[in-house]
Amino acid sequence: MLRFADVELNAFDLSGMHSKLDDSWMPALKSLRVAKLVLSGCHRISSEGIAALSAPDAPCAMHSSLRVLEMNMLPNLASSGFENFDAFRNLEHLEITDSEKLTNLALAHIARAIPQLRSLCLDRCERISGAGIECLALLNELNALSLSGCARLTGESLRPLAALSTSLRHLRLQSCSKMNNSALDHISQLDALESLDLTAFRRIYDD
Repeated sequence: MLRFADVELNAFDLSGMHSKLDDSWMPALKSLRVAKLVLSGCHRISSEGIAALSAPDAPCAMHSSLRVLEMNMLPNLASSGFENFDAFRNLEHLEITDSEKLTNLALAHIARAIPQLRSLCLDRCERISGAGIECLALLNELNALSLSGCARLTGESLRPLAALSTSLRHLRLQSCSKMNNSALDHISQLDALESLDLTAFRRIYDD
């Protein structure tokens, strides 16, 4: 059985083990004290594995140490994996991209569990809609949000972001194919915004 007790790292990148890493590793990883964990591309990890990583069954070093979590390209990651994410009480940066199963319910879990989140990347999570953005409006410390390639989002989907007008500084909406001019109306309400990526916006026109 793998053991990581008393191991302390700034970062642990396991993406190179994508063909071997699976759910059975997660209980052992919980004992690792690490600030940044990268599980991107580990396609054998499912919602059950992520749920095990965050399960509050016993005090775990990772639950208090983790600041950055990257879980890109996990095809079996769905909403049930986020039900206990409040265990990660100091998490500040979360990346979940290219997830075919991630829904608005996952965003509801995230917003409830980690209100201190400062950066969130959800690129190409194509099942996210405006209802999910309403959940993100509860993250009142969020300063960076990336929704590039989220194909269901429309201009009106951005309306709830007005609640983040004083915190959101960076917004990426590249290749959101259903965005239109109304998106600009809602973006204009973001008083703190410093950078904006609208690359490949195809439905915005001059009046």
